[in-house]
Amino acid sequence: MRRAGCVGVDFGADHADEGMLEKLGRDFGPEEVERAVRLCKKYGIVCMCDLLLGGPGETEESLRTTVERMRRFAPDRVGVALGVRLYPGTILADIVYQEGFTPKNPNLKGKVVGNPDWLLPVFYLSENLGKDPARYLAEVVGGDRRFFFPSPEDLGRNYNYNDNQILVRAIGKGYRGAFWDILRRLSEGEGPG
Repeated sequence: MRRAGCVGVDFGADHADEGMLEKLGRDFGPEEVERAVRLCKKYGIVCMCDLLLGGPGETEESLRTTVERMRRFAPDRVGVALGVRLYPGTILADIVYQEGFTPKNPNLKGKVVGNPDWLLPVFYLSENLGKDPARYLAEVVGGDRRFFFPSPEDLGRNYNYNDNQILVRAIGKGYRGAFWDILRRLSEGEGPG
């Protein structure tokens, strides 16, 4: 891949806890994620692992395990989504229908009422994570800059790519590539090349 010009890969790792990967319907485990990261490093390909946290059965322990494993696996960046978007026809949709797609389901966030086809966003966020899962996750991440997850104080400030002035300026200076890799290169003082 490197010889063909690939310089970066974003893996949809989803999680690094065996039980949560199984609940998300994945047919791989944390060992495969670690191996993929290791191979990228071996061949000089920067990589990011995207996580889907907060799914059915997620606990503070499974969340902490995943963050700690990501630190150990050491991808260049880790994208974090807290809350898993629901889509009809998925394993998660089946779980939600069993639990009840109602406003009384404490695991559902978003437009539950009047949204039978889930065309408007609805997310699953396990109630097992407590009253303030974002704050808990921020504490576990502990300011590790490899994680694309804003602290509660940073929400809305240059977190992603939508109207991100840091990215706009970098692209104007000649940076190209995935938003996460541009932000990585900027934080590490690398030029646009």
